[in-house]
Amino acid sequence: MQTTATPLISDDLLNRFANPTAPEQLGEYDPEIRAMLAVALPEICSELLTWRQNAAERAAHAQTTRREMVLKKSRSIVRTPAQHSARTVERACETVMRFSPSAAERETASQVLAQTHRAA
Repeated sequence: MQTTATPLISDDLLNRFANPTAPEQLGEYDPEIRAMLAVALPEICSELLTWRQNAAERAAHAQTTRREMVLKKSRSIVRTPAQHSARTVERACETVMRFSPSAAERETASQVLAQTHRAA
C-alpha cells in the first residue's frame, strides 16, 4: 500500500498567501501572519525548488525519449532506403549521423546518403 505525504503547507494556507489583503499588499502583516510566513516560506521555497528540479528532469527525460524514438525510426529508414522517398532517406541519414552513438552506424548513414545523392 502506497502512502501519500501530506504537505506541511495546506492548499488553504497557500491560497491565503496568494491572495493578500490590501494592507498585506503594502507589507503590513499582523504578528500571526508574520509567524505563519516565517514557518511556511522556507517550506514553500523547498517544495518549489524540488518541483522545478523534477520538472527539469522530466523534460530532459522526455527529450531523450523523443530523440530515441526519432533515431529508431531513422535507423529503420536507413536500413530500407528503397522503400522511402529520397528526402525522407536524407533526413533519416542526417538524424542518424547527428544522434547515433555508434560510429559504424553513422558511417553507414553517410554511405547511404552519398548513394542517395548519386542516384538523384
